[in-house]
Amino acid sequence: MHSSLLALGIFLTIILSTETILGRSTLVQTNRLCGTIPSVCFMQFTDPATKISLGLTLPATAHGLPDPFAHDFLANLSAPLPYGFAGFSGRSGSTGSKISQFSVNVVMTLAANNDITPANGLGQVLKDDEVLLAQFSTQAANQSALVPTTGKIATVTLSNLSFYTPGQATFVFRCQNCSILAGATRSTTSNTSKSTTQVALNMFWSSSAVKYISDTNYSAEFPLTSNLTLSTVNLDMAGMMISTKDYVTMLKAVGVA
Repeated sequence: MHSSLLALGIFLTIILSTETILGRSTLVQTNRLCGTIPSVCFMQFTDPATKISLGLTLPATAHGLPDPFAHDFLANLSAPLPYGFAGFSGRSGSTGSKISQFSVNVVMTLAANNDITPANGLGQVLKDDEVLLAQFSTQAANQSALVPTTGKIATVTLSNLSFYTPGQATFVFRCQNCSILAGATRSTTSNTSKSTTQVALNMFWSSSAVKYISDTNYSAEFPLTSNLTLSTVNLDMAGMMISTKDYVTMLKAVGVA
């Protein structure tokens, strides 16, 4: 249906570079990144393997939850183009070799005037002749792809601050009810028990093309093939959480309140 000029898929998880000491991964290092809007700042990190940069901000109410992402978070994700997809999800399995059940996928495709946005877990924003999309997904029954979820209601809202260049796309979005760590593995760092904000995540990138599975909307299928590049990190999210008041101010500043 859609002849995608540039396809970039993203499965919600958070990851960066890792160092391994005696078989254990150290916590990834993050840096505070602020834009031209004073109230908009993210704790940002970059994964050398996938060349994806991800910044996250969560309300303080996420502290102590089994899945800090479950209710609400704001993301600033940049990934290389011009084709393929990238993503992040919870780590599944003791070896961290699998992507967990749920993810949020981001993709860029050619605009079509007759397309609509379903209510369940799909957000979009038009930029020139391209549509930037964010989709909350689940694994297919045979684990061959990430597909639109139907049994879980999630809301993904893209900010107009999202943009793209010939070599990179940046997605700024809010994700509500996106439980990407459901069934995932906790961090394996030696001090995990000291903080429930530590999570183990997988970040991945693939050169495989995204398949659009509907003639009436942008719903997509993201294939999990041998082309997938996968890396694992442990992240302490405590520094990414801000007061509820400041979080609401940030949501308003990026236009997704």
